[in-house]
Amino acid sequence: MADVPATVDRYVESFESPIREVLAEVLRRVRAAAPDAAEAIRYGMPAFRLASGHPVYFAGWKQHVSLHDIPTLSDDLERAIAPFRSGKDTLKFRYSTTIPYELVERVVTELGRGGSMSG
Repeated sequence: MADVPATVDRYVESFESPIREVLAEVLRRVRAAAPDAAEAIRYGMPAFRLASGHPVYFAGWKQHVSLHDIPTLSDDLERAIAPFRSGKDTLKFRYSTTIPYELVERVVTELGRGGSMSG
C-alpha cells in the first residue's frame, strides 16, 4: 500500500478478497469488544485507544493478520494466545487456518479493562 488510508474502514476496504473479509471481521470484533475506543490510523495501521488507555493495532499482511501492542495477559488468556505469539507484543493469525475471532475479542476486552500483567 503506497498511500495510507485516512480511516480504519478505508484501510480494510483497501485489501482484496478474501483478506478484506478477514480484516472486516477482526474490525467488527474489536469494535464489539471496545465500542467506545477512539479509532485512528497510526503507523499505517488501524489503531484503537481503549477505555483503559491501552492502544491496540491490527494489520493485514500477505499470509496473516496481526494484532500489536499485546502485553502479557491473564494466565488463562495467555495460554489461549500462546500459539499466536510472534515477537514482542504481537499476535499473528495465519489466513491458512481458521481465525479465532472470539480470541481477538477476548484480548481486546481484557485490555480494555486494564488487564495486563506487564503494565
